[in-house]
Amino acid sequence: MVGALLWVGTGQFFFFAHLVALYAFPTYQPFAQVLSDLGATHCIVLHNGARFCSPEYRLFNVSLVLQGCCMCFGSLLLHNVFASRWALSMCGLAGASLFGIALVPENAAYSLHVQFAALHCIAANVAIFLLAAHLRTMSSGPRMLSWLCIVAGVVGTLTSGLLLDPNALPGYEGFIERLAVFPFALVLMMLGLWRLSFRVSPC
Repeated sequence: MVGALLWVGTGQFFFFAHLVALYAFPTYQPFAQVLSDLGATHCIVLHNGARFCSPEYRLFNVSLVLQGCCMCFGSLLLHNVFASRWALSMCGLAGASLFGIALVPENAAYSLHVQFAALHCIAANVAIFLLAAHLRTMSSGPRMLSWLCIVAGVVGTLTSGLLLDPNALPGYEGFIERLAVFPFALVLMMLGLWRLSFRVSPC
């Protein structure tokens, strides 16, 4: 049950990230700006020449670390539920990469930061497809969850590919990035809630 709660806990990232964006500095543009701008520890200059400062970068980066912990430890504790070691390993790798993203903000070492972000996207989307495949082998695994995982994996993979070309959809970089990284956390939350409901069911 603790592992399922940790996976559900990945949702805390959404609240922290967007509360920071909406209330701490309303000039932040979630469709145009990437999530990493929220974690920059010093003021940065955006592509349009505007100067952007994130006063609550500590809160944002701590939120990333918490999300990574939920992913990693949740995966370890759910090994008896999801027997696919590859799926859980990819979940753990995706979570661990968030530590790198938080500890190496974009203004400190941009190339390394981007590498951690790319690792997260790759591991997360691979994990989604592996979890979908594993759900189809479980007698108690609902097929609908498996199909939702597949849809999330397709969306995450396609939009991750778009991130390789910064000129693919100019002005919508933040929107594309969110479509690339949010599906994984949503899948873990969904599976965590499913497992919790399974545990409390009369059966």
